[in-house]
Amino acid sequence: MHTEHDNSSPPNGPYGLYKVTAVTSSERLELAAEEGSANQLLSALALLACAVFLKKTNRKGFMLWVPMTIMFCVTMCALFITIYDKIGDIITGTTTNFGGDILQLFFAIALVVLGAIVATKGYTQLIEKKERI
Repeated sequence: MHTEHDNSSPPNGPYGLYKVTAVTSSERLELAAEEGSANQLLSALALLACAVFLKKTNRKGFMLWVPMTIMFCVTMCALFITIYDKIGDIITGTTTNFGGDILQLFFAIALVVLGAIVATKGYTQLIEKKERI
């Protein structure tokens, strides 16, 4: 992988393809935590909705509980890491894109709060006892 432009190929690489540049592991972790959190949270909440639906229709949905819980916990950890990093960058002044960091911080906090509200309501539906008629 090339990190600099060489004169043997066009700037976008041969055949019009984009060049791939090297990314360190810490940068890769940061990108994964910032860009995938909303999708992962959505998938965890979708599993929660499916589990609640299966319970309400008197079907077994316990097989969804473990992956749903793991996905939710990992996603929340990634969001907390993002919040911690963005607050640290803003306070220390090491941010290169102040407006972008503020927006990422805002959306990360919003995802944590809204995800926690929806998850709490869903989990209470899962653990409530079935009413007898």
